Amino acid sequence: LNLLKEMHQDELGRISEDLEDELGARTSMDKKLAELRAEMERLQVENAAEWGRRERLETEKLALERDNKKLRAQAEDLEEQLAKKRRQAASALDTDLKAIQRLADLGTFHAKLKKRFQEKTAELAHANRRVESHEAEVKKLRLRVEELKKELGQAEDEVVTVAHCLESCPLVLAATNITLVK
Repeated sequence: LNLLKEMHQDELGRISEDLEDELGARTSMDKKLAELRAEMERLQVENAAEWGRRERLETEKLALERDNKKLRAQAEDLEEQLAKKRRQAASALDTDLKAIQRLADLGTFHAKLKKRFQEKTAELAHANRRVESHEAEVKKLRLRVEELKKELGQAEDEVVTVAHCLESCPLVLAATNITLVK
């Protein structure tokens, strides 16, 4: 009888240790789950910020393209005007000083517009490179979010499995006076 009692005590001790190990593992999994959730939330916030930046850059890009188109049209108009004025000046040697000054002003304005056009074209190219870079970052972040979601799902499955295991041992829990926290 003492031998049975001693065996029973040993068995209860082993079961108690196993339960403590499982509870420790569950606590560890809960911590990991909380960390993964926090990481996922951080990445979602970061992803939203990247999307905001991307949309802002896209808007800037469209505005630059519109400006670029206007500047091209203005440059073409000015080039046509310059050509017309030059033909008039060549055919009419008695053009007055104001017309010559107007041509000079138009030439200066044309050069400024051409320079602005080149600057806007360079800005547009830079904005395009930034948009491509941000799109690549967004893609990486989306992949990371998907990985974290999978990890979160796996961790939740593990927690459920441990919880079911612990719940399926009510006699052991009753014998060790351990209660589960749900």
